[in-house]
Amino acid sequence: MAESPEQSAMLSACKTGNLISLQTYFTKLQIYRGTPPIDPHYITYPTSLSPIPPTGPPSAPSMLLLAIQNAHPAILSFLLSTYPTLNIQRENLMHAAFACCRDIPTLKALQAHDPAIIHYDGFGDHSTALIASCQGGDPVLVMYLLEQGADPNEGGLGGHMGPLWAAVVEGQPVRVVEEMVRRGAVVRPLVVVEAAKRERGDVVGFLLGKCRLSDEQKESVRRIAQETGEKELLSIVDAGIRRNERTRTGIRALWQSLSRTVR
Repeated sequence: MAESPEQSAMLSACKTGNLISLQTYFTKLQIYRGTPPIDPHYITYPTSLSPIPPTGPPSAPSMLLLAIQNAHPAILSFLLSTYPTLNIQRENLMHAAFACCRDIPTLKALQAHDPAIIHYDGFGDHSTALIASCQGGDPVLVMYLLEQGADPNEGGLGGHMGPLWAAVVEGQPVRVVEEMVRRGAVVRPLVVVEAAKRERGDVVGFLLGKCRLSDEQKESVRRIAQETGEKELLSIVDAGIRRNERTRTGIRALWQSLSRTVR
């Protein structure tokens, strides 16, 4: 369904960040704070969905999406103050915010409306806001979400492909990996193996000191490092494995000492 000239102008204002123009149209259409938000319109239910209703303003989610995609927090704040009951936890909006836009002021405008978006886990691939931000590639956004309390163990398949795995695979800097671990991320052998495959020596060196590996898993990591042909990576892996073994030995000795004390 074709949009009206007014609807087209309002969508354009959301895309370009023209707040005055958008406010003018809202006043003209008598849309004020507390007005119920308009959802996308079904042309033929349930197969054909149009984001543009037949009359009046565009749907609220369609305006929000353009404002998010183009990083216009002032437009977002205006829309969300006008539609205070609007549910923004929709997959397309959350994907735009965390994986595409990656703009902190835009995210803060959304967060002011619904603080729980930091913990959003409604993506269809077992992903979360934190995982999506890792995939988006902006370490500043990832660090911001961690500071806001995003769980570094939430999401993925049984935790094995969660935020820490995503940070390694998507090339997030080692400081992001370190911060996730500092905030409680469980370091699983799969993540160490993945870091070695991707020749991320700094990450491998750090992670080897933060997890327990079986002899078989250590050999697997070492074999992967050898296959890359990178001598520096192999040196880092060997040093990390030695530290890992010393740590395990120290823990075992401490446990035996405590056991004797208890007896």
